[in-house]
Amino acid sequence: RYFLGRALLGVANFVEAQNLLRNKGYGAAEGFSVNMTFLDQEGDRMFHNAEVGPCEENSHESQLSIYTASPRENMVHCN
Repeated sequence: RYFLGRALLGVANFVEAQNLLRNKGYGAAEGFSVNMTFLDQEGDRMFHNAEVGPCEENSHESQLSIYTASPRENMVHCN
């Protein structure tokens, strides 16, 4: 998760972030959560929470569960 979290600093948009977090070919070794927004995107600023889970048996990419909050929406996350 440390390498993926650091690599997220270099992505330009949400699609790139999803592809990076899936980590195709390997998958994450453990689960973690990421909160992100993209300041240069056009339109309303969206806030994303991505839950990243380790890859399942016989899979080679991380599991993703993503929640997106629009302006004036609230989001709560607990582990």
